[in-house]
Amino acid sequence: MDPHCGWCYGNNRSMSDLYDLLQNEYDFEILPGGMWLNSHAPRGGQAIKDFLLPNIIRLNHFSGCEIGDPYIDLIQDSTYLMSSQWPSQAIIAVQELYGNKVFSFTKKLMSEQFQKGKRFDIEKTYLDVLKAEKLDSNNFSRYWKSEEVKLKTLNSFKRASQLAKGFPCLVLQHEKGFEVIQNGAFSAVEVINKLNNRKMDVKTSISY
Repeated sequence: MDPHCGWCYGNNRSMSDLYDLLQNEYDFEILPGGMWLNSHAPRGGQAIKDFLLPNIIRLNHFSGCEIGDPYIDLIQDSTYLMSSQWPSQAIIAVQELYGNKVFSFTKKLMSEQFQKGKRFDIEKTYLDVLKAEKLDSNNFSRYWKSEEVKLKTLNSFKRASQLAKGFPCLVLQHEKGFEVIQNGAFSAVEVINKLNNRKMDVKTSISY
């Protein structure tokens, strides 16, 4: 997944349902993919608005998720660099510090941007989400910009590039290796039906 990916945001409800239903059967992790990095990260303006708006309309029709007017305003702000780096490091930091609470954190974080137009390039956005999720922000503030988290995040980008062909994507890991079980938006029922046909003898993991 990627925190700037609108289809990942639109698929959050299905991912939450899947996690709630299967968390006792599978190990889950979030694997940020680094969709927009460095010189490939777009800056807010008319060009990126024109690119994103048709997808936003399709996304809203498909998923029924809310894309707020503040987000439309945000993507026109030329001071906003839409880099995946900082939100991905935040997700990795929360996953390392708080384990599977990263799923509710990520869902809330993406809603803050896509509904309320909150920026991913300021720390307050993350601190507000941590507070809402009742997670200790002091540990996070010391950790999320550390070299350790940066390296873990770069490793996540590398793994995602090897496994995923696009976002969102679900990857099943088992004793025979890795298997992409879903490319693109999905429903929890759809994925569970696929998994029921792939029951393994040992506990496996799912990366999103």
